[in-house]
Amino acid sequence: MNIEYLREFTTAAMTLNLSQAAKELHLSQPSLSKHIASLEKECGSQLFKRSASRVQLTPAGMLLFEEASGGALRRLVVQPLYSHRPY
Repeated sequence: MNIEYLREFTTAAMTLNLSQAAKELHLSQPSLSKHIASLEKECGSQLFKRSASRVQLTPAGMLLFEEASGGALRRLVVQPLYSHRPY
């Protein structure tokens, strides 16, 4: 797996906007889309659900993002839910 493509994927996953991610990564949007398509082919699964106005992570995309970001999704979403639980 191309580590640079994985970094690009995590940026796109955090922004949920391919044009914005491409700008942050200093890439053209078509190049970023091509790299993500390459990752999707390698994973054998669609990583983003695309529509005319937005992109969303698929379950496979969420899993890859979780693994690629070293648990960032879990720290941002899941842990705060349990941080206020009295024991």
